[in-house]
Amino acid sequence: MGITRLLRSLGEALDHMEGSGFVREVLDGELVDAWLEHKRREHREYLEAERLGESEAHQWELKRYLKRVQRLVARGSFLGRFLGPAERGIRLL
Repeated sequence: MGITRLLRSLGEALDHMEGSGFVREVLDGELVDAWLEHKRREHREYLEAERLGESEAHQWELKRYLKRVQRLVARGSFLGRFLGPAERGIRLL
């Protein structure tokens, strides 16, 4: 894939993915474009929260990602099988 160093941010990783012929060859180009657009929007939202301060960035992460984990657990996804009772009882702050 030609990566010679560890990428330092999501933005950098998205740029690399966008220019990867391998990814477009393996996945449908429209799917890659839609995914990149979604992730770039997510990255912009995070950067805006981070600009407002570390606390805001943490709150953004909790709201965005903890809700996803809770939904997966609630639906009985595979993730729920690996979490103990304490993790299944996580509540948003």
